[in-house]
Amino acid sequence: MRYFARREPMSASVRYMLCSAAFAKDAGLKALVQMVLDEVPAQNAAARGPAPADCSSSWDIIENDDEGEQKGWRQRNAIEFTAYIKVLFKIESIVPVAIDWKAAGDATVVDLDGSAGHDDIALSKAYPDLKIACRTFHKWAPYSRKLPANLRSCVLFLARSPQPVPADNLHLQVDSTRLARRPVGRHLKALVSALKPGARVV
Repeated sequence: MRYFARREPMSASVRYMLCSAAFAKDAGLKALVQMVLDEVPAQNAAARGPAPADCSSSWDIIENDDEGEQKGWRQRNAIEFTAYIKVLFKIESIVPVAIDWKAAGDATVVDLDGSAGHDDIALSKAYPDLKIACRTFHKWAPYSRKLPANLRSCVLFLARSPQPVPADNLHLQVDSTRLARRPVGRHLKALVSALKPGARVV
């Protein structure tokens, strides 16, 4: 399978072939491939060996890997990849109908793995009375600025933390596939102190 072809036999420049053209045209698909080829092996290596001195968790590695303009490239890829998957599988259309959100009224919803808030924006548009806290990367300011003006009072971005955010009666766990079984269990257990009678983990 050829991804590139030389423009001329001795040329240093190349042109895209059918397979590589798709990556050039779709940032989400490109991020998906980079996640598989670059990020996943690095995370596996981090799990097998000691973490870098300035990284206390896999999230630190994702947010702070590399230097200069390249710093945080894993985080940017993760966001592109997440958005691509949500569009591909129409996940954003699933969350607003997952439970009876209308009956929840002005409840506080906590998205434990909010990425860039893709699901939260869709949910807030459908049910503007909800107060949504999106737990995401520590450098969340760029995502907050991209919120539509009419949703900025409804969706709040917060950095990930072991401490649970108190909610009126709802917590939202959208994606646990990024975490191994034990961390997922710890996350769910940590919710207990913040959940009130009648609360749900979705």
